[in-house]
Amino acid sequence: MAKNGGLITREGLKSYKPIWRTPICGNFRKAKICSMPPPSSGGVHLLQILNIIGDTDLKSLG
Repeated sequence: MAKNGGLITREGLKSYKPIWRTPICGNFRKAKICSMPPPSSGGVHLLQILNIIGDTDLKSLG
């Protein structure tokens, strides 16, 4: 990483402490979808997008 200007160091990786957060879950059609909760916005956006397309027949759109 250092050779290429990266910011991650071996010491940083050694001292990293992950934080467990309860996943955010929702339903889309017959599936239960779980993803990353805030402060990540990915899971919230994914569930919003799936709710927007709802019952749209995606196959008919190509």
